[in-house]
Amino acid sequence: MSFAESWNWLRTKRRWNLTTAHRIPLTVTVSAESIKFESPNAQVRYLSKDVFEKWFHLWFDKGIRKSADFRNQTGERSKAENIRLAKRVFKLISEHEADVIS
Repeated sequence: MSFAESWNWLRTKRRWNLTTAHRIPLTVTVSAESIKFESPNAQVRYLSKDVFEKWFHLWFDKGIRKSADFRNQTGERSKAENIRLAKRVFKLISEHEADVIS
C-alpha cells in the first residue's frame, strides 16, 4: 500500500469521526495539505501532509512503533498528542487496507 493511495482514500472520506484514547470524539477532515482534528469544544490540531507522509513510511515501511522515533519537520521529537492521533489514523488505514488499495 502506498502513501498516495492512503492519502487519497482518507480524502475521499470527507469528514469522519475518531475517538481518542481518552474517549474524546474528534471530527477529522483531510485537505490537500493537512489533516485537521477538531474536538467538540473547538480545539483544533493540524498534522501536515509532509509530516504525516514521513511518519506513514516509518509506520508502514519500517515497522517503527515507538513514539520517540517520530520527529517533526525540525527534527525535534513530535508532540505526544500528534503522534497518538497519527497512530489512530494508521490503524484506520490498516483496518481498511482492502478499500485503500482498491
